[in-house]
Amino acid sequence: HGRLIEGTFFLLNFFAIILFIIDTYPLTEEHRALLHTLEVILVCFFIFEYALRMWVADNKIKHFLGIYSIIDLASILPILASFLDLGFLRIIRILRLVRMIRILRFQRAFKGKNTIFGQFTEKGLIVMRIGLTVFTIIFVSAGLMWAIENKVNPEKFPNIWDAMYFSIVTIATVGYG
Repeated sequence: HGRLIEGTFFLLNFFAIILFIIDTYPLTEEHRALLHTLEVILVCFFIFEYALRMWVADNKIKHFLGIYSIIDLASILPILASFLDLGFLRIIRILRLVRMIRILRFQRAFKGKNTIFGQFTEKGLIVMRIGLTVFTIIFVSAGLMWAIENKVNPEKFPNIWDAMYFSIVTIATVGYG
């Protein structure tokens, strides 16, 4: 049952990342409202999972201060802030960027050799973790670049894919050739 639950939340997290990518495109108000509704529903699942993990934890303080709990809480906070309608505060707008941290939840799926995707060898697990870490760095840097530059340079960074191209080229230090 644990693999099924972990696999389901892996897919839900993947869906959350897709929603973030779609959100970087210009959308009509109806589509943006639908996207927000889907995100609220999705975050309700994450809140339920977070609360359930806290409830069953033996040492609640240690669990609360664990890296995965902090990542979960940081990815939940932006949507909770939107319920309180504190959008006029600049810090709340910055919290929207924290949604990108959800990608770090993928690391949870590869904590040990026995994952939701089957049994991995030690070398396979290392390769998977390195690949996920590189993808996380690229995606988070692209999301930050898009969030910062889209307001000032919308023609250069119209969506996350252009920001991802910029991040890959910058990280690879190959230039714009």
